[in-house]
Amino acid sequence: MVLLVAMGVTLYRQRTELRTAMREDLIAFMFEEESLRFLGRQDQAAEMMMPTAQPGWQRADLRTFETAGLQPPKTQPTAIDFDGQCALVNVNLAGHDQIRAYCLYDRQWRRAPVPASTWSGEQEDVKVTNNLRLGYQARDRAFASALANDLPLILARLEQLVVGPDSAEPGQIISGEIVIEPYELRPPLISAEGQRIVLNSPLLVPFDGRLANGQVAVRVALGKALLRRYGLARVEVPRSLPGGDRFYEAV
Repeated sequence: MVLLVAMGVTLYRQRTELRTAMREDLIAFMFEEESLRFLGRQDQAAEMMMPTAQPGWQRADLRTFETAGLQPPKTQPTAIDFDGQCALVNVNLAGHDQIRAYCLYDRQWRRAPVPASTWSGEQEDVKVTNNLRLGYQARDRAFASALANDLPLILARLEQLVVGPDSAEPGQIISGEIVIEPYELRPPLISAEGQRIVLNSPLLVPFDGRLANGQVAVRVALGKALLRRYGLARVEVPRSLPGGDRFYEAV
């Protein structure tokens, strides 16, 4: 009996040490990956990604190595979920929260596509106004809830730009749906056609160092899409326009 207990303790320690070593190796790999990315080392990008990943995903990851001349951001994993072969990682890059996947290939870590199951679940939605709904999945619930709380003010400012400060009840002219969907390594705005705007999950937007984080990037993309919808922007709103400052502050 004592021998079985001793064997169990030894096996537990070995597994714990192995997981600790894997975690440390993964963190070191992620730091190297970000260093190469922000040095613009596309020539070494292939060594960082899974060679078995879809070509489209590999091309998108390769494009993230185009930015050069910036200091590598502080890379801080906040959660790592191992399954023995791959790891789903929540990482903070200088304030930018992101979800990534890494898998072992020839006993070396490589960046891999985030599994579709990470965003699995039924679509949720919230009514922003009588004419506008916001759709999202559970993993983006916190961001979507904050955006839904802010949207009435944003829309009120936009309506003042569209029809003037004496517009009727807010929410009457802005209609349709805004949907947050997961598209890894894609830009914040996925599409804006008709009355439907599709935004990327802020957790999957690539970090480029220009905006504070993915949430800010998605909010700015939404603001620009709304402005373009109503012919108010070449992306910029003249500050002299009534409500221009207030709209930007709201976004």
